[in-house]
Amino acid sequence: MAEGKRVAILTETGFQEIELRELTRAMRDMGFRVDIVGASPGETYKGSDGEATIRVDVQGNRARVDEFDAIIVPGLNAGSRMHLSQTAIDLIKEADSRAKIIAAIGYAPRLLISAQIAQGRRVTSAPELAESLKEAGTQWVDFPVVRDRNLITARKLVDLPRFCKAIIEAVGVDF
Repeated sequence: MAEGKRVAILTETGFQEIELRELTRAMRDMGFRVDIVGASPGETYKGSDGEATIRVDVQGNRARVDEFDAIIVPGLNAGSRMHLSQTAIDLIKEADSRAKIIAAIGYAPRLLISAQIAQGRRVTSAPELAESLKEAGTQWVDFPVVRDRNLITARKLVDLPRFCKAIIEAVGVDF
């Protein structure tokens, strides 16, 4: 179990409901404390289907990287939007400089480009991002999940179980 371990899940309006729910469930089931990080505490974001909402626990610019064992970035529309957020960019840059686990799925690796931590790394993503990631200097591969040092990337929703397992193992938790 991951007692005492803490993960941040960055999110934004347009999150993929199933993805965020399953990431949160998997981390909590293993005993992680999960904090939803967004623009303002108490703010709620609507999912991509417009039915589910998620409430922000921690304001992005007040999130302290040293308090987290991993930072997870879900994909879909939220993943695409976050690459424009200076707060999200700064958080990812700092996490990488401290060798914290950074996990991004689907369209979320776009944030890794904006944070300028993708170059020279082996990654995967939604296939639609392959060319952008290659242009940013990554070695893009079409695998379900890829780990390059502290960076874990996954392609899509169907890869979610492997993605969750990779995050849990990277943080050092035994099943």
